Amino acid sequence: MALKEIIFWGTGCGRPTIDRQLPAYLLRFENNHGILLECGIQPTLDPKQLNEISSIDTLIITAPDSELIAGLPGFFHTQRLLNRERPLRIIAPESIKSFLDVANEIDTYPLRFDTNFVPIDEISIDLESGISLTFSKVGENHGKFQVVITCTDQTEHQTMIYYTGKSRGIEERCNPQNKFFIIHDCTYFYEDGNLANVRELSDYKSALDFAQQRKPDMMFLVHISARYERTDLQRPREHDPRVLLTEDNLRFDCKKMTYRKN
Repeated sequence: MALKEIIFWGTGCGRPTIDRQLPAYLLRFENNHGILLECGIQPTLDPKQLNEISSIDTLIITAPDSELIAGLPGFFHTQRLLNRERPLRIIAPESIKSFLDVANEIDTYPLRFDTNFVPIDEISIDLESGISLTFSKVGENHGKFQVVITCTDQTEHQTMIYYTGKSRGIEERCNPQNKFFIIHDCTYFYEDGNLANVRELSDYKSALDFAQQRKPDMMFLVHISARYERTDLQRPREHDPRVLLTEDNLRFDCKKMTYRKN
């Protein structure tokens, strides 16, 4: 199944701003299938775009952090209001299940669809229609995971999406023979490199170095710290056209390799 577009609903980190909300990235595939990476924000959608949130088959939360799950109650409430009936697969840390159970108990609207909760671990999962997920743990004590999403179209052509999650490291299994994209947390920039090392988060320089070495079709920088002004964030595309600093509500067309804001 071919990847159609990536929609960046929220591109900030722990301290949201008007310009950057908490993390949430939607991968949209053919035949109205979708994977939501993180749910920090419940998106406010135009009525014409409600099919986007309804298309989500799989929800992935890569770490037990409040900034990645703050939008979950609103997400489920919207699904109730849309009278969703199709099942939803949730891949997340075990602790998130308790949070979801409480949120669903206090909602006054009934849940009309089944949820299949899968505890996140170093596992591989085959989804419907040629989409597979592979999870790998980052470090021993952080409870963070990276995910590789592989989609195969009718011509057996593969596209790979690497999501690094809240980690400093970048997936080393990138295969330059395939079309591949990287969604990469880039919390800090040059001047904060030491702080990034201490907190084991990525910075712009390490992301740029990796993009220049492995040459992805596009690297999307997300999870941007609120400490930076707009003028500080103009640098990435000046250095490499393959590196795109994302904004909230940015939509990237994976076939045309173009992007626009809602």
